[in-house]
Amino acid sequence: MSLLSVLFAKAINRIHLENKKPIKIMLPISVRNVMGNENSLLHQVVHTHYTFNLEDFEKGDEGMNMEYREFLKGVSSEQNIKMMCGIYRGICEGFTKAYAGGALDGIII
Repeated sequence: MSLLSVLFAKAINRIHLENKKPIKIMLPISVRNVMGNENSLLHQVVHTHYTFNLEDFEKGDEGMNMEYREFLKGVSSEQNIKMMCGIYRGICEGFTKAYAGGALDGIII
């Protein structure tokens, strides 16, 4: 995944030479192992964002890949995955309560 992301960012940077903004990507991270569902076929992911800044391209392929892999190690750590799943669970519970209480009826109208 890291090599593909680095190549994608470099391709965008090479094609759009006029670009002065960072290149942002959103990527899924599997939670199956952390949640104990290693054999599940369901998509069980959380999402995160990574930004390639313009100065990152000066580091070369290896430097960009190493930084990106370090980022992935932190994001895919067990503690971080559980925190992100807790956030998603809270959002789902909030929607369930809002739906049960009829709070969403006003939004639909």
